[in-house]
Amino acid sequence: MTTAPTLLPPLLATQTAQPHEYFYIFDPHMQPIGLKRRYHVHHDGDWHRGVQLNIRYQDEILIQRRSDQVDIAQHLLDQSLATQLILADNDNEKQALIRGLATELGYQAKPRQLRKVAGPRRIIKRYSHHPDLWNREFVSLYELRLPTRHQFTPHSPKVSSVEWWPTAKVLSLWQHNPSAFTQTFSMWLKETQL
Repeated sequence: MTTAPTLLPPLLATQTAQPHEYFYIFDPHMQPIGLKRRYHVHHDGDWHRGVQLNIRYQDEILIQRRSDQVDIAQHLLDQSLATQLILADNDNEKQALIRGLATELGYQAKPRQLRKVAGPRRIIKRYSHHPDLWNREFVSLYELRLPTRHQFTPHSPKVSSVEWWPTAKVLSLWQHNPSAFTQTFSMWLKETQL
């Protein structure tokens, strides 16, 4: 089991830049080594942390279609929420999910609603449509089960649309056309049960 890394003090450079531009970066063993701007992390192939969320209602899952405004995996189907841990999250996965839910879907969640399903897993992603990007992440998966079917709408230009799909529809499409899904969502579909 991987232990949580010890946080590093913020770099002086962060005083002049927005915290959302900075990721903690890690060595291949998930030991923290510093901070770096998002753009450079994805172009230099630095290890960083990501977190994903499946929002569930009964046998349905909220599916997100990524827009053309996101730098990675444009127009692909993704989990309800996928985000990286930024400096403002203080290396806390639940805090990153709460931030992401608020900014991307306009939903206010409480930490106790978020249940960890798996992770962290090491994943290395390359993109044929962006050969200059090298995405190396330690990523975890969480679930948020809702007692009622909430109507979500995108609150971020990174999200093209969101809609509720029956689990069977997600699995069927993934089995017939896995390239319609992001690489990380495909990894979780192989590894976990929806």
